[in-house]
Amino acid sequence: MNLKTASKLLATLLFMAFFSLQATAQDEVIKEGRFISKGYRISGNFQLVKTERGIKIVLDERFRTNNGPDLKIFLSKDNHRVINNNNADLGVKVGLLKSNQGYQEYYLNPRVDISRYKTLIIHCERFSKLWGVADISQK
Repeated sequence: MNLKTASKLLATLLFMAFFSLQATAQDEVIKEGRFISKGYRISGNFQLVKTERGIKIVLDERFRTNNGPDLKIFLSKDNHRVINNNNADLGVKVGLLKSNQGYQEYYLNPRVDISRYKTLIIHCERFSKLWGVADISQK
């Protein structure tokens, strides 16, 4: 690679990084907190972040829990549990837990009104076991 090509590549990368940082600066943390163990050990923090793409749930790099066969993340209108996982009045499934440790992001379906939910739940759907909860109520 010659010097002119390398300079153009560097300029392009700097331009992309600048606008990437600007987009991130537009993000707004609307709620943050920590997980509380219920049935199994769980630790770490979360954030609800409003972005241009919608609301995302962020689990921080300190997030840790026991491994399980079917761990999923739910939003719940109840304070600490999901009753009948298919009952839309009580909860909505966000998705399969990507990992039992470390940083993770989950975007919510744009039709989900986050203000209608009280807790973020880590739950083993197959065996209906509650792992842990986090308060997301907008106080």
